[in-house]
Amino acid sequence: MLKRWTDRWVQKMIANGVIEQERAPLYAFGMEQGVRTLLEIILMLITSAVLGLFFQGVVMMLSFCPIRAYAGGYHAKTPLQCALKSWLMFTAFLLWLRFMPSYIILQIVVLIVTGIFLVFLCPMPDEHRPLEDFEVPRYRKYSFILYSMEVIFYIAGFFIWKENLSRSIICGMGMLLVVWCTYLIKKAFEKKKNEK
Repeated sequence: MLKRWTDRWVQKMIANGVIEQERAPLYAFGMEQGVRTLLEIILMLITSAVLGLFFQGVVMMLSFCPIRAYAGGYHAKTPLQCALKSWLMFTAFLLWLRFMPSYIILQIVVLIVTGIFLVFLCPMPDEHRPLEDFEVPRYRKYSFILYSMEVIFYIAGFFIWKENLSRSIICGMGMLLVVWCTYLIKKAFEKKKNEK
């Protein structure tokens, strides 16, 4: 249904002279991805609001999405799987945030492990998103800059603002760790399967 809608919209743009016919597939793909991402974000915000954690959900997404865009990690096979798995992971971390006590040691461990992953393992290419050689150092640099900014906000949140901000940032980083560990496990299984 979404694909039909974006195809129709692109055909209208072609008819109005906004884009050229040969670029239609690219525009259709981009619009479809954009609308799908917007729907996922809206679903996650609704889930956050229902759980009474709207602010925390926004902070979690802001700490997860930018680094994820540059650092890579696991990708689901289909867009529907991606949306479902992302929502389930997001909801699980919201529930953890709501019901689990805050342990400063655990938060520091998540910060350190996230930094180690970024330095030694990221960016993580995938068949859905292969990386050129020149992209690897740039993506690693951007990931680490974003991570450093989040660490600063974490510290400021912990000492100046509310602890909810800091815990939400840690949940965003926890989601990154889940995506990265899933990627590594998937690659290890694929390697073992290819060796047989």
